[in-house]
Amino acid sequence: MKKFIIHFFIFILFPIIVLLVAISLPPFSGERNTFLYSKIEKDSLLKITKEQRLILIGGSNLALGLNSQMIKDSLNINPINTGLDCNIGLSYMIKNTIPYIKRNDVVVISLEYEQFYDKNMYGGYPNPIIEFSISKGNLSRLDYNQFINLMKQTPSFCFSKLKIWNYFKDSYEDKSINYKRNSFNNYGDHVTHWYSPSLKPVSTKSIGKDFNPDIISTLMQFNNFLKTKNSKLFISFPPFQKSSFDNNRIKLRYLYTQIEKSNLPIISYYENYVMPDSLMFDSPYHLIKNGVDIRTNKLIIDLKKVIK
Repeated sequence: MKKFIIHFFIFILFPIIVLLVAISLPPFSGERNTFLYSKIEKDSLLKITKEQRLILIGGSNLALGLNSQMIKDSLNINPINTGLDCNIGLSYMIKNTIPYIKRNDVVVISLEYEQFYDKNMYGGYPNPIIEFSISKGNLSRLDYNQFINLMKQTPSFCFSKLKIWNYFKDSYEDKSINYKRNSFNNYGDHVTHWYSPSLKPVSTKSIGKDFNPDIISTLMQFNNFLKTKNSKLFISFPPFQKSSFDNNRIKLRYLYTQIEKSNLPIISYYENYVMPDSLMFDSPYHLIKNGVDIRTNKLIIDLKKVIK
């Protein structure tokens, strides 16, 4: 019996030790040059950018869909584009931004529509990379749902770190010229794709199954926090491929009405941001340069209504 107990604990402890070792391993050579590591520069912008500041929160619809120089020139405000990946989840995006909020900040949230459905607001695969490699020591910020989602993704992350041969390669990074850490400008806009042709992305058939009301309460709580800082929150919408919009009209209308009912400060109408398929780069939310400028101009018009 004693032998059985010892073997049982070894059987249980061994994979745990392997996972912990994998988590503690440093990044592969070149990994720090990959797309997600641009979070370091984006957090730095939140620290050092002076008033008056326009903080933009969302996923890659902001990263690959905004020309912040146009906003600065038109509104005389300093944009900080924190957009990176929608799979990080709104919960994390907000908690990551809160420590950097200053008085009189203007905050615009523009989320990919999938965030409003199912459990997507709590994050997905990028989170283990962020928590264990990029922004270490921030686990205390995670709520229960975020922690559960993180744990689901952690084994895949750990197994990827155990590919030891990657440490002996000259480089370990996305071979795409677009998705790299140095693809962003000084505002946090992704710019290396601006003059690439459209890759004709496939339409999104469904943005999700079940609407998640938690996202509305999270936005309302964030709005209340910003009021204590004499800062303002505004809700805008992402650029969205026309064919994908056609596939999801009913869900998008429902989503919009739920935000309206909450009395959150909406400055945009979601249908105004529907974009022709020809302006999409490589996803239903990413724009080529002409599309970036059109979307940015729409946002400037909306912001002029509320920024004095």
